[in-house]
Amino acid sequence: MLIANTADSKVNRFLDQGIIVGTFIFALGSLTSKGISSIGIGLACLLWLIRIIITKNYQFKRTKLDLPILALIASIFISGIDAWSMEILDSSEKIILAILFYYAMVNTIDSLDKVKQLSYTILFSMIISAGYGSYCFYIKNKEFISRGLSVRYIRLKGFMSPLAFGGLLAIFIIFLVVYLLWGKVNKLKKVIILLLGITMFIFLVLTKTRGAWLGFTGGLSVLAWLKDKRIIIVFLIILVMLSLFLPGQFTNIAKSIIDIKNNPSNLTRIALWQTSWRIFKDHPINGIGWGGFKRYYKSNFEKYPVKYEVTETREKGHIENLKKFDHVHNNFLQFLVQAGIIALLSFIILMFFILELLYKGYYDLEENNLKLFVLASFCGVITFNIQGLTEFNFGDTETLRFFWFLIALNVIIIRLNLSRNSN
Repeated sequence: MLIANTADSKVNRFLDQGIIVGTFIFALGSLTSKGISSIGIGLACLLWLIRIIITKNYQFKRTKLDLPILALIASIFISGIDAWSMEILDSSEKIILAILFYYAMVNTIDSLDKVKQLSYTILFSMIISAGYGSYCFYIKNKEFISRGLSVRYIRLKGFMSPLAFGGLLAIFIIFLVVYLLWGKVNKLKKVIILLLGITMFIFLVLTKTRGAWLGFTGGLSVLAWLKDKRIIIVFLIILVMLSLFLPGQFTNIAKSIIDIKNNPSNLTRIALWQTSWRIFKDHPINGIGWGGFKRYYKSNFEKYPVKYEVTETREKGHIENLKKFDHVHNNFLQFLVQAGIIALLSFIILMFFILELLYKGYYDLEENNLKLFVLASFCGVITFNIQGLTEFNFGDTETLRFFWFLIALNVIIIRLNLSRNSN
């Protein structure tokens, strides 16, 4: 009996180590390679499920997020009751896998050192992605200038879309600002953090991603409200300086945020939002099926005509291309139109629970750098959701996986702190 227990213990330790290795593989490839991150997340989830199956009396670690997560998953599957297809299964797999990865991490990692190492690993992944993106941006600009072409639409994007990359950059900069101002680190690390922060802020500007700019502004504003309102003054000074020295294309992009009638991108989003609301009114309970927006809208395009006039040929082209979109550029409306009111409420409740967990965790933690990590994560979730007003970033593979990875790290930190205090 003792030999059997020892063997089981060795197997469990082996599986746990495999899950941790998979998590590190994910962290390394999360911002550099979708393939590598998929290998890591797949390995971690598979080994965790095996561990559950072969382990008797497995102790599942419950969190405050369990019920809203379950409600969200259920609402996605309910959306396909009257319109079931493989499309729904394929689209929901992305969210299910990210959530399984979250639980694999929360139920396996029990060391703050591992949290720290994973944080450094994903920062390294971001540095690689940013370096590659800046190189490609420089080469493409040089090529276009030599050919006499406009560089207006060239955007820095790393290994992913500029929308996803910009959103992730915004969150990383929030972390760097937090540790630069209040982190208990030596002077050398402060200098490194400062240089990284400045570089990533420049890269954020070069992504030309307005939603990420708005998300960063919102996250930084929340940080200022919680810690030091002078941050906003410094940020405003930086914006004024940028407006004076940056090429006009950047200030024009910033102005286009509120220029609705003369910006094709804004017109496209508004048309998609109008249409999604009208589709929702036809399917209010469980939507049209998760992942089914493109198929449904394309086949019912004439049923939902755009309600405002568009005069310029280029803008007309944008409106005609609406049927090619597979999302509505808004997290909340995407849940509403594809999975109905139940899914939207589940998503809102989930975000509320996450913010509540992080807010409370920030004030409960005593160790300075851990407090700052949770604080930066709180502001990062705010950033994520603000960008989600103009982009379906909960549907992008890179941002979705990063989101659940970040939440898992925070849940682990908060749980380990509670366990340490109870002892």
